[in-house]
Amino acid sequence: MPPLGTKLGDYEILGLIGKGGMASVYQARDVRLGRSVAIKFLAPELAPDDEARRRFMREARAVSALDHPNICTIHRIDEAPDGQLYLVMAHYGGETLKTRLARGVVSVGEAIDIAAQVAKGLSHAHAAGIVHGDIKPANIMITSGGLVKILDFGIAKPAGDEETITRTGLILGTVAYMAPEQLRGERGDGRSDVWALGVVLYEMLAGHRPFAASSIEAAATAILSMQPRPVTEVRPDAPAGVAAVIAACLEKDRARRIAGAAELQMHLEQLRDRPGTGPTLPLLAPARPNPSIAVLPFTNMSTDADQQFFCDGLAEELITSLAKLEGLRVVARASAFQFRGGAQDLKQIAQQLGVEAALMGSVRKSGNRIRVTAQLVNLADGYHLWSDRYDREMDDIFAVQDDIARAVVKRLQVELLEGSTRTLVRRPTTNMDAYAWYLRGRHFRYSRYNVAEASGCYEQSIRLDPAYAAAWAGVADAAVMAGYYGLKKPGEMANKARQAVNRALTLDGTLADAHEALARILFWFDWEWPSAEREYKQAIELAPANADVRISYASFLEFIGKPEAALKEIEHARDIDPLSVHACIATGIAHLMANRYDESASELTRALELHPDNGLARWYLGFGYLAQQRPNDALSELRGVPASMSTLPIYLALLGAAHAGAGRTDEAQRILDGLRERSTKEYISPYALAMTEFAVGEIDASLDHLHEAFDERSPTLMALQLPYWDAVRSDDRFVALINNMRIPGSDLPTGKV
Repeated sequence: MPPLGTKLGDYEILGLIGKGGMASVYQARDVRLGRSVAIKFLAPELAPDDEARRRFMREARAVSALDHPNICTIHRIDEAPDGQLYLVMAHYGGETLKTRLARGVVSVGEAIDIAAQVAKGLSHAHAAGIVHGDIKPANIMITSGGLVKILDFGIAKPAGDEETITRTGLILGTVAYMAPEQLRGERGDGRSDVWALGVVLYEMLAGHRPFAASSIEAAATAILSMQPRPVTEVRPDAPAGVAAVIAACLEKDRARRIAGAAELQMHLEQLRDRPGTGPTLPLLAPARPNPSIAVLPFTNMSTDADQQFFCDGLAEELITSLAKLEGLRVVARASAFQFRGGAQDLKQIAQQLGVEAALMGSVRKSGNRIRVTAQLVNLADGYHLWSDRYDREMDDIFAVQDDIARAVVKRLQVELLEGSTRTLVRRPTTNMDAYAWYLRGRHFRYSRYNVAEASGCYEQSIRLDPAYAAAWAGVADAAVMAGYYGLKKPGEMANKARQAVNRALTLDGTLADAHEALARILFWFDWEWPSAEREYKQAIELAPANADVRISYASFLEFIGKPEAALKEIEHARDIDPLSVHACIATGIAHLMANRYDESASELTRALELHPDNGLARWYLGFGYLAQQRPNDALSELRGVPASMSTLPIYLALLGAAHAGAGRTDEAQRILDGLRERSTKEYISPYALAMTEFAVGEIDASLDHLHEAFDERSPTLMALQLPYWDAVRSDDRFVALINNMRIPGSDLPTGKV
């Protein structure tokens, strides 16, 4: 910290203005030009940090290029003799909006004028590709002449600042003014600044922030899941037009928010210049935001611990039914079921899932009798919005589910567009034993990841009720997965899946699960790309809130050479399923196929943070390291897969490739010999053999097995698009293979899709 009177070139330090985590701000005098300036120094403890220095310089240069009356002027960027970076800015007489608000609320006219000037400055910055990322009262200066200046484009934090956080991938900012997407770790954009300015405008009028809270965690929870009181309730003299603008700024879905600062500027200037007229420019209707809910897994209170599958199935059916309603956001099963068992931390649920309510309950089953208890809880305060108990016969389970769904709809004020008598939960079968076997199959498929057990349960279900469409779709799904993972011959599994899915669609052509299964058959086995895409789109149209369908479609887009379109589809899935491991893996694969290895590793690592035992994430991490010529890192990752995956041929093939890459050819050969020995007794995917043979240099044998995999219609051939095969990409036999598969995008440069 330079003492008062210190000279820095043409500048004399006069006093400290503010100090924060990134920089200190001093008032100084330009002795050559005789003007007052402000100097910002990078914090000394960060000076050795190259990344902090680069960030400081990058943002300073970007902001210095902005020349606008509502943006603070930067005169110079330099380095002090002791190595500290600093920048010199104009120093303005007046006060920050934070200081002004300490004296009380602002008049309506003044608040609109201040916000309009900020929007005007932001509009100029956004046009230059610069997002502020930390709009708040402390960063808004009101000069003595009434001109508003935007300070601190993410470079420093003024003294007295609170609630600041820094995260990888997240713009440095202040939680109370952060948009929901920033709190979720997503990249902010101009609409994030629009959100923050909406918070500031609300605060100027109401005297407090719209999401006031006593802690950082509480503030984040409120922003993600709660709605503020309309500003007109706390400031009756505020015009309805201002309230409408604020509501449009504070849309949690940024796609529905005011599109940018330029549009916001027009609305505010219209309100300022023509008081009382209200905005005539198009504004999204400030209707009540859609309510949101997480259905948590119901607790098994039965004496038989094995009945958990029935409890999960009941909750899952409710998720599926409620997700079909327009105007209600329902978190997907995968994310909601992570909050299983034990005392629930309601604030954590609200913060991580971004919802305002949770449905939870318990099930006690004895013979043909069931007792279901259910509670709808407001996560903001733990208050029970509704609760009830149902003592029924098993045959009434669908009626119970419908009653619970209706209670949720009523309490959350969701409009039933088709009338109040609409049945929310359909009866898919009249045979309760068939229903129980179907739920057991879902449990093995999605909770225990055991495809073989799931298949047996689905088949028992259709034996009991041959007209059960969902169970037929389950049979198709299990067969598809068995063929995909190489557990059975792909051709045989494809035929089985095709017969089952045709039966399912004949029974119920509106079943999204059946359309998704058909899409996977067409994608993985038949390589009928346009038909597969048509079925994926049909499945999404029938179940737009099904995150798994969207992620499956994203995988399809990745492998036909559309990684960016895949990433957009995954973002839709993450809105529904915020804690989805599969979304992280799919994103990691998309980046891997585009040779963006760092981004791929980041997403796959996030998947492991959510689910440390996920072997697929480790497999693709290993693949990525191998593509970067880092075989030892690949080995380290692959050794961490769960035991259940350690004998899969496709895993052993990649392990052998990693050993070969690290120079351990004897170990790679041992793995290959083991796979060949197993192939005499059980089915081993030719692709797994080809991959290991390629690693040890048996190129002819490898290509022979790739063509054998082609004859089998093996879905693992989709991986030919990955960089692993670059060394033979120009080989005539490999080229013929790709051409015969007719993979869109396969004519792109080597290693790219």
